[in-house]
Amino acid sequence: MDAWIIYLVIICISVVLWLFTFISIWRMKRYATILFDLLPFYPIIVVIGYIAIITCSILWLDNLSWILPLIFGMFLTVLMLYLSVRWINGYRLKVYADFLDRLNDDKYSVKVLSDYFVQKTIDPDKINVFIRHDVDLFLRRFSKLINIEKEKGIKSSIMIRLHSEKYSFEKAIPLIKQLSTEGYEIGYHYEVLAQTKGNKEKAIQLFAEELAELREIVPITVIAAHGDKYKNREIRPLINLKELNIYSAYDIKSDMYLSDSGGYDFIRRFGHHLFEELEKAKKGDVVQILIHADWWL
Repeated sequence: MDAWIIYLVIICISVVLWLFTFISIWRMKRYATILFDLLPFYPIIVVIGYIAIITCSILWLDNLSWILPLIFGMFLTVLMLYLSVRWINGYRLKVYADFLDRLNDDKYSVKVLSDYFVQKTIDPDKINVFIRHDVDLFLRRFSKLINIEKEKGIKSSIMIRLHSEKYSFEKAIPLIKQLSTEGYEIGYHYEVLAQTKGNKEKAIQLFAEELAELREIVPITVIAAHGDKYKNREIRPLINLKELNIYSAYDIKSDMYLSDSGGYDFIRRFGHHLFEELEKAKKGDVVQILIHADWWL
């Protein structure tokens, strides 16, 4: 194969990867997929892609027509590197650890969700914070995050899936048993509409069956729907929660709801980090904070 064809193929592949990263940053789509989360690799993709484009252009072209486009590309590359690094830094586990240190201030009262529904312990003189984790894909990342909470003495509510693409429920059982005995709250992250492919009658029956299965292992008081194309949350009004002695995380009357869903760049989204939003809360407020360990690294 002629060398110029090889150069052209490398350039095309590099441009595609480079544009993929550019569009990801521009649209703030993290692409945390079943395969893996690409965000940590964006700076590497940007640099390698650009070096490949420059190298192959120099070898392939015998004139200076490539200089101006590559200078413009260099400007975009530097910008992309800056934005992607800032994006990554927003999801460092150290950022979460520092946030938990702030929550240990006396003006906050950190609780699990059942404290709201069952004990009804809302402190009018403090900011009442409820941390919820939806454990969607990676038990390993979740374990790192929860270990930080243990170090800081913070308890949270943890929603476990029975049908994750990346971990088996059986593998999660020892972990959720241990966390339950340590005072963490385990909840049911249901996805029954997805499991029954939209059949609501079967979904209602499956919900009761899976809830009973979970309750054989740990106490379950709260639930939260897993995001899916079938919109699992739509099944909740059809389920008699009172009869099942269960509560939905979405029924908390929050004064503030903070979520890292979507993995957006917090600075571009709010003008500051998501956790800084908590500064707007007042005494007596109820704040629910949803954190997906899949995003954090």
